[in-house]
Amino acid sequence: MTGEGAGRARVTTALQLALFPDLMARFPSTRYQGSKAKLEVFDDYWMNYLTQDMARAIDSVMPYRNIEEYWAWRERIRRRE
Repeated sequence: MTGEGAGRARVTTALQLALFPDLMARFPSTRYQGSKAKLEVFDDYWMNYLTQDMARAIDSVMPYRNIEEYWAWRERIRRRE
């Protein structure tokens, strides 16, 4: 990877480690391998994250407050699909 893509990957990895220090170790060994999958999970976490104020504004609830609740929420979503 070179140029802008490499820079984005480095910044994203730094953010992942800063926000979720144990995130890399928590991936189930057979499910989320490689940096692309980790980036997809990281993006999914933040794209679906709601604060209480955000949830209240759209008459909803916070789906999760931390990485453990995220995994449980994601599993419930998968079962519905």
